[in-house]
Amino acid sequence: MRFLRRLLALTAALATMLVGSAVLADEAGSAPPQVLHVAPNGNDAAPGTTAQPLRTVTEAWRRIPRGVVLSQPVTIALAPGVYPDSSLPNYWEDRHGSAAAPIVLTVSGAPRSAEIQGNLNLFNIEHLRIEGLRIVTYGDVLHCERCGHVTVSQSVLDGRGGAHETYKANQSHDLQVVHSELRGAYENALDFVAVQRARITDSIISDAGDWCGYVKGGSVDIEIRGNEIRNCDTGGFVVGQGTGLEFMVAPWFTYEATDVVFAGNYVHHTSGAAFGVNGARNVVLEDNVATSVGTRSHLVEVSFGLRSCDGDVQACATRLAQGAWGTTALYGETEVFIPNSEVTIRNNTIVNPAGVQSRWQHFEVSAPRLNTGMAVGPSPARTDDGLRITGNVIRNGGADMPLGIDGTTVCRSGNPTCTVAQVNRDNDINSTVPVPIPAAVPGGVVPGPTGTSQPAPTTAPSGVAAFGGNGAVVVYWQSGADGATSHRVRVQPARGGAIAGCTATTERFCIVTGLTNLTGYRVQVVGHNAAGTGPPQAMVDVVVPRGRCVPVPAGPENPAIAAAIRARLASDPFFPAEFGAVLQQQMACNPGVAAAVRSAIAAAIAASPDGPVARAIAAAIRAEQQIAAEIANDPTGPTARRVAAQDSIR
Repeated sequence: MRFLRRLLALTAALATMLVGSAVLADEAGSAPPQVLHVAPNGNDAAPGTTAQPLRTVTEAWRRIPRGVVLSQPVTIALAPGVYPDSSLPNYWEDRHGSAAAPIVLTVSGAPRSAEIQGNLNLFNIEHLRIEGLRIVTYGDVLHCERCGHVTVSQSVLDGRGGAHETYKANQSHDLQVVHSELRGAYENALDFVAVQRARITDSIISDAGDWCGYVKGGSVDIEIRGNEIRNCDTGGFVVGQGTGLEFMVAPWFTYEATDVVFAGNYVHHTSGAAFGVNGARNVVLEDNVATSVGTRSHLVEVSFGLRSCDGDVQACATRLAQGAWGTTALYGETEVFIPNSEVTIRNNTIVNPAGVQSRWQHFEVSAPRLNTGMAVGPSPARTDDGLRITGNVIRNGGADMPLGIDGTTVCRSGNPTCTVAQVNRDNDINSTVPVPIPAAVPGGVVPGPTGTSQPAPTTAPSGVAAFGGNGAVVVYWQSGADGATSHRVRVQPARGGAIAGCTATTERFCIVTGLTNLTGYRVQVVGHNAAGTGPPQAMVDVVVPRGRCVPVPAGPENPAIAAAIRARLASDPFFPAEFGAVLQQQMACNPGVAAAVRSAIAAAIAASPDGPVARAIAAAIRAEQQIAAEIANDPTGPTARRVAAQDSIR
């Protein structure tokens, strides 16, 4: 066991040496925050202290350095009161916090006792947290373009019915909405376009004239969990929809959304479907509850996304040349039908009360459509490839309510995942067994902003690492998230793909199985408690399941192969870890490989006794000694249990 753990460090160090990366840094403690106090009766010439606050948010924002990554956290603390539009920046742009030094816009008094009466138009912003505020305006409330690591928590965003979108984000990444309320749009309360990695949890999304919310435009790795979604016209929440091709970002030029989980939400009082999928891949809709939905149409839809070119023909043409689905025909002259793939709808409960039912049918699973002429995309485009509908409970109208799946054009008898007979067999649809009308978010979550007596969201875990075994990884962390009752682990292929995961309650590790050997995965851990899901730690770059030893006969050195490997190591950020896993696998059963690796390591240390390889090995030995000491001190303690878990997947 000890030799194998040290071997992991050796092969990782060798891969680092081959790439030529020599950066090893200790974590530095973050500086104390700079706090800029603002009050309606302040003075913009003041220092911004509690006793001498600033008057406008504009002045506080101006004092944050522009165009540089902050080394010191900055908090703008608003005293209770009203902040009119005239006190706000016209454009919030080019401010760059960091994980250790975020920018926080918050209230210095009771939650939501500071009211901003205007919109926040953000551009090129990193690591911003909006906490405990009420932001109200007759129009769009929050727009985030090219933003990263922006969190909205314990806040109310209200467009008063005049917003096109209450919260719009585009070409952004790592966004979070937690315990907040988004409402008051004539279109959508939430609209995410071309967003990578977002969590919308434990919030209220309501009062919109179209869908309450959607994620589209090539968005990827999105979780919508534990929310109340209500009082909207077209529908509750849809994964996918329609986008102008020029607004999408590489490499996500095909599906409207990929790798999306919509789970544990409460949807009610929508004229259209409770939830659906329009042109997306790898989507799971599970454990949701809904009532008073679908009165103008159906309960759940699986239909097409649409793709257009909305003005920038050259940008559309460039993306088509890179493999996009779309068109260069302008303004809807040609729309491309975007199919679905691998959509799972399971364990949802939809109960319409007496006198309320969908107008036409339970489901809408759209028939295939052709992409012809200037429409570049799969043809026929289908909605039922990999469609799985299982374990759902539906009470909606009478026994004569149509299923909505015709069985001739979609979910035909030869479909391996979805047929009419299978859907009727594997779901409880309008049986005589009584089912209570859903009235709350599943699991006892109270969505929306909470008072100070409620638990605070957890902090991010620290010291996250992972160990790759045979088709599995053990993910562990040194320090759990403060206040967390459980930790959720997400594991995703480094180059994109389906998400796997596990949940730990008392342990600080868990095992994720069903992975592909010698493939790089990225790992993320979040804490969870009654207040919701906390912020994730930064992604662990790559962990690689190694698999069983497969002997490879020794042969003469091939310079061409060696050169190709070095080029791949230099150009592919995920390949060093994967190559290290291959070396590690081969060292276990191929003496020639083991000797060559040890010789290369020895040469690297001889050439640079204090270089990155030597330091990596020294660090591995120190870690090994610490693990051994912890196990000797407590043979049944957490370290011993975690090491036993690692041994179980070798």
